[in-house]
Amino acid sequence: MQSQILLVSQLFNGEGWLFSYREFLSKYNVPVTPKEFSIVFDAVPSGTIMLFRNTGTLPISVSLSGAAQTWTDGWLQNYVADIKTETWTSR
Repeated sequence: MQSQILLVSQLFNGEGWLFSYREFLSKYNVPVTPKEFSIVFDAVPSGTIMLFRNTGTLPISVSLSGAAQTWTDGWLQNYVADIKTETWTSR
């Protein structure tokens, strides 16, 4: 299954807060355990969270500037891939 999540900004709700587990499942309908959810969401850097939280209301498309967005998104995608690999290989 292909995930619809490509950007860190997609992990935040309209008020600039990270999705709760329930909100995430409702929005993306991705089969993820609470543990996997927690691992990924805990990996979002606090500075990134503060950036989103301080924007007030979040427009539909929010991005960090060029290199920062590319680095953050690439880092998150690699982190999720590593978690999935660990999860499947440990079963």
